[in-house]
Amino acid sequence: MIARSPACWPTATQELLLLACFSSDDRAIKALDACRPQLNSDSLDRVSERLLSLLFHRWHDKLPDGLLLERAHRSHSAIRLQNQRRFLRASAISRDLDRAGIPCLFLKGLALTISHYRDPALRHMEDVDLLVHPDDVEAAARTLQHAGWIPEEGAGITEIMRGKRVRHAWQFNSANGESCDLHWHPVLRCYSPAVAALFWQGARGASLLQQEVNVPCPTDQLFHVCAHGLQWSWTPQIRWVPDALAVLRSSIEVDALDWDRLVTLAAHAEMNVRLHHALSYLRDTFEAPVPLAVLERLHAARNIRREDREYLLLQKECPLGFRDRALWHVTNFRRIRRFDPEWASRFWGPAFAEYISTFLNSSGIRDTVRALKGRTEEPRRPELTPAK
Repeated sequence: MIARSPACWPTATQELLLLACFSSDDRAIKALDACRPQLNSDSLDRVSERLLSLLFHRWHDKLPDGLLLERAHRSHSAIRLQNQRRFLRASAISRDLDRAGIPCLFLKGLALTISHYRDPALRHMEDVDLLVHPDDVEAAARTLQHAGWIPEEGAGITEIMRGKRVRHAWQFNSANGESCDLHWHPVLRCYSPAVAALFWQGARGASLLQQEVNVPCPTDQLFHVCAHGLQWSWTPQIRWVPDALAVLRSSIEVDALDWDRLVTLAAHAEMNVRLHHALSYLRDTFEAPVPLAVLERLHAARNIRREDREYLLLQKECPLGFRDRALWHVTNFRRIRRFDPEWASRFWGPAFAEYISTFLNSSGIRDTVRALKGRTEEPRRPELTPAK
């Protein structure tokens, strides 16, 4: 039995809270009664605090006590205010890129909110994530800079373009504390052009403040939240669970999921193991409508042993020790090297040394310094509070 990292998996209280939000009425009421003392605690963690918005949406004034109702309503209002601001930012980015002739596909929180949650008060968003084609990264970065977005770590265009080789995205920040992640690969630690091509081919239209934008299709979004959620992180990323349940709930009714496509994505990304763990958990714990045949196909896929080893590594709690950090880089480089013709044609050792140098001169330096200092959390971004 593989240990479940608290960075990827819900705690007992969080699981009960999610059951109260997504289960059938009888089961949800029992789960809510079981976790209510923890929900009313002053020490409730930030992740659970944000999930209270879903609880308010499910139960409204039927919540069993006034204190919990007030707390859930406060979470609901705060997330709505935060997301309305981020929607405006995303809409402006979309217009800027459109004027520059750059196709854009919104990912993660924004895409999930407008296409599956369909309520800006239900899903906390840290930032705005958007995908562009690799050939458009330089133009997109310049467009963002012209609009007042500042690349993370004071990077210039040259550093961003050099970082393309070892990263999947680059963060930009605004003067008022908002963040935007510019992706050229849709999924963290996935450098397969085939996966990106499927995301673009499956793109669907969605409405953002009465503006037409592009988001991944439901199948790609389900793959994305599961594959991204079960990875090492400085902060808990359990929101993949409600995200996946929201996609399943809104898609199954209209038969919008393509399970064959999901298995194909997992194969191209070599993420069969983590997808199997994620979907098995959703099926076993929340009675999610995941076909058993899909789980069997994921379990029988190629490279399972190698994926198992990587999955074990990505379940480690941070800060990672020196050996685990080294293994992280080995597995990451192995993933990159398959699709980098120059590194693939060179001896492994010299190519890996160049990868390390490139990584440390882009995103890696920040994470390496944080790990050496033993930090276990990312700096908090400023949050809005609801009006009283």
